Amino acid sequence: MPAPARGCLLWLRAALLSTVALACGAFAHSSAHGRLPGPGTMALLAL
Repeated sequence: MPAPARGCLLWLRAALLSTVALACGAFAHSSAHGRLPGPGTMALLAL
């Protein structure tokens, strides 16, 4: 696999993991406060 393609895949994987971590963090934060997650959090979780 060419180096640029590998770098692109690594970048995409990092972006996906950070998005998942952000969604989980937002969900845990809203749950800790006893509120339902907002539409933005639900949209992230649905991805």
